[in-house]
Amino acid sequence: MTKPYSKLIGALMIALFATTASAKDTVQDPQPTGTSCTKDTFAITAAGLSGTPQQTLPGAIQATSCIGIYATPNNLGTYNVEAPNLGYLGNGLLNGEKNSAGVAIVSPTQFITSSQLQDLNPNTNGAIDPGWVQLGTLASNSGTMTTMSVTPTGGTAFNLSNVLSYTQTVTNSTNGGGLTGGIAGTWTLTVNPNIVNILHEKGLFQRSSFDQLAFELKAGSNWAVYDFDFTKIGGFDLTKPYTISGTFNLNDFRNPTNNADQNISLLSVWARDPVNVNEVPEPGTLAVFGAGLLSLAALRRRQRK
Repeated sequence: MTKPYSKLIGALMIALFATTASAKDTVQDPQPTGTSCTKDTFAITAAGLSGTPQQTLPGAIQATSCIGIYATPNNLGTYNVEAPNLGYLGNGLLNGEKNSAGVAIVSPTQFITSSQLQDLNPNTNGAIDPGWVQLGTLASNSGTMTTMSVTPTGGTAFNLSNVLSYTQTVTNSTNGGGLTGGIAGTWTLTVNPNIVNILHEKGLFQRSSFDQLAFELKAGSNWAVYDFDFTKIGGFDLTKPYTISGTFNLNDFRNPTNNADQNISLLSVWARDPVNVNEVPEPGTLAVFGAGLLSLAALRRRQRK
């Protein structure tokens, strides 16, 4: 016969497990605006990936997925990453950073699967880290991105301006009550052609790879995130320092009063660097992509030794 208290203990254990699991995975859905994001807000042009040798795409590629348009929270700047900016769980918007109520605004597996989580943080156990690195921010429709830094434990901060730059240019700003064309332009993410030598001198000569590029965009009081999943849109030869370029528009962010596109108040560029901890450095097969993320793999490995 089952003892009465054994059922009670079992019920309490189940309740405790459910509570713990839900607290870990809790995500607060932002308030939707009633407008859905469109994938062509950010796109890579047909000739938008170049290097040596030049690699062309079969055609323009739109973002593979997007989330939004959301109305809250409006203070997205508070979700920028803090050091070390190596993709740890809870550090930055795309890594599932939580608000004061203890819930994440964006799920850490929004654009990846649970099987793609990594064990990056030496202070935690298990593959729980999404791996998103914030490359930098831009607070206007056009200009040059202010780059972020990555910092190994006990090491010196390495600013990503040493290996990459991102610029936006407005090519069409016909805007008004009738909205003919709205605000649109081009973007370019460029890698320093001497990136291998730079990182080698820094002791960062390691292999790396790249599988995601995302644009977090806020205009007016609304925001969305547009992601390129390169595992879904074809593989690229990652052994050359490519320049990647494309187009953008702000048609997702129209003023409900006059139907005009609203201006960018915050743009954050993110990239995900999947790390294989068993990977052995092989000079001559260094994998470099436009985001310049090979440095991040080296920094992560250094702090795990």
